[in-house]
Amino acid sequence: MKVIITAYQAQANVGTEAGLAWQWAKAYADRGYEVSVLTQASSDEQDESHVWQERGIDLIRLGKESSSTKAPEGIRGLVDAARAYRIWTHDATSVLATRDPDVGIVHHVSWGSVRLPPPFPILRKEDTHTRWIWGPLGGGQHAIFRGLTVGAIPSELFRSATFPVARLRLAIFARRSAQPLGSIWTNMESRAFLRKAGVLGGTMMLADGVQEALISTSVRPPISGPLNLLWLGRLVPSKRPDIALRVLGRLVQMGVPVHLKVVGAGPMAAKLERIARDLDLGDAYESVGRVPWAETRALHQGADLLLFHSMRDSSCPSVLEAASQGMPTVGLRVQGFGSAIPETLAFGPTKLVNSRTLVEELADECAALYYDAQRYAAASTAALAFARTQTWNEKLNRILSTVGKPR
Repeated sequence: MKVIITAYQAQANVGTEAGLAWQWAKAYADRGYEVSVLTQASSDEQDESHVWQERGIDLIRLGKESSSTKAPEGIRGLVDAARAYRIWTHDATSVLATRDPDVGIVHHVSWGSVRLPPPFPILRKEDTHTRWIWGPLGGGQHAIFRGLTVGAIPSELFRSATFPVARLRLAIFARRSAQPLGSIWTNMESRAFLRKAGVLGGTMMLADGVQEALISTSVRPPISGPLNLLWLGRLVPSKRPDIALRVLGRLVQMGVPVHLKVVGAGPMAAKLERIARDLDLGDAYESVGRVPWAETRALHQGADLLLFHSMRDSSCPSVLEAASQGMPTVGLRVQGFGSAIPETLAFGPTKLVNSRTLVEELADECAALYYDAQRYAAASTAALAFARTQTWNEKLNRILSTVGKPR
């Protein structure tokens, strides 16, 4: 059985969206499918191709190399990324329109946004052999403004303005297609976006998965030393890394022995250093910068709690990766974090009243888990149990049971 995976970005052995095509391709290949991946051109094509070939996966690069990133900053970055993506989808659609008739599954995992159309040709009524799968999808959440810096607001306004156009474009595609798409969403807002556009059916799951062999086999022991907090992600306004430092400051005021490690890079790096000085955090705060994805597992193993308080959350790979090492999370339970992660392993408010209240609530949750060994052990147990339901093999089982295996 042949499978085609389409992904604007596809890299082996990396995290976030660029690594999704690699993980899905391996999952299909391990089931005996003959897998091809359509992706954009890249300057490191020769260095990368052999890794895919060793797993029996055919990597096909289309068009010209683009410097567009998954999360561009500013309106110009958003426009340039959308233009580059549209050019690539046109090329990929042309390839899919003349695909091998033996292809049983076409699975689009690129960028994971419900607002970006998949490179699918208009599906013919007589085409009953191929299963068309789109997702997992995020990006259906409303724009955010509360707590953002002034400079970040124009991008959110632009993003909000694109919603009606994106929904209309998807609705036109859904009406013209004779065969429905098998959609997968990561949060209820993205599901509502699909429903309003006429894309029905499907299932919900996190965008990322974990490798079964990498899931810890033991529950974490009680915290015996200082509370080690970890914040991991891009240092951008929507993820509010500044909240993590203020939570640290609050815990220090409460007398909790605590240390915070912030991992990531981005435009807010200098601002975080200023906040750390203003709060006089001293040695309690450590900025690590960007680290390779392969090293994040060790970071999770070395911390007690993950802080995750993104204001807009399609999915939450860092929460899942932390859970795979038995580490609970404290954060703002909205969108993907609130929809897909059980409350038994991730703690925090479901609404943002204001930044001060959020800091106080997160600090209280951290302190409660630090001082209550039984509660921490229960959360660690729940984290491991959840991670075992999120392996790539289990995710593929869910997809095939939802859309049906091709004939």
